[in-house]
Amino acid sequence: MANPSILAGLFSYGLSTIVWLYILKSVELSRAYPFLALNYVLILLGGAVLFHERISPGKVGGSLLIVLGVLLIARN
Repeated sequence: MANPSILAGLFSYGLSTIVWLYILKSVELSRAYPFLALNYVLILLGGAVLFHERISPGKVGGSLLIVLGVLLIARN
């Protein structure tokens, strides 16, 4: 339990929960929830930067579709 990685993960999870509750207080759920899909894109980028994972063209295409979908939902 005293492992710094575990503590950092728990802190990050707690912080994300607080931010999510604040967002839900300010924005309609139908507008806020699609933005959670951006986590897939952020994880892909984080894996590439932090762990030097390879990003294939399929992953780039999928990420672009996710971003486009979120943008379309946010506009309406």
